[in-house]
Amino acid sequence: MEPTDLNSPSDADRRLEALLRQAQPELPDHGFSTRVLAALPREKTVGRMPSRLVLCTIGSVVGAVFAVGHGITPGELGAAADRLNESLASVAPLATNPGLLAALAITGASLLFAFRTGDRRALF
Repeated sequence: MEPTDLNSPSDADRRLEALLRQAQPELPDHGFSTRVLAALPREKTVGRMPSRLVLCTIGSVVGAVFAVGHGITPGELGAAADRLNESLASVAPLATNPGLLAALAITGASLLFAFRTGDRRALF
């Protein structure tokens, strides 16, 4: 049979709560936390987005200049896009082949293994 005052705090609960609510002084670490935080590597992705945007813009401009320099018209670009679409449509059934997908997965895993760095976190 359960006691009727199951949810009411006991003396031990009151003492524990009182101990937990007391202000405990912080442990002195003599600058340890500061040294650890200073030793952590800095995040490298901070400046990547602007440089990626600049490189994509430069690539677009170079491609446009190349197309204009070789006299490619918008109609020819449309025809090339249609040919590319037809080529990709003919390759689509291969993309669903389980054997091909397994071979690509094994190849990718082999390349990761071959070019891995000493840092395992860099792989994933």
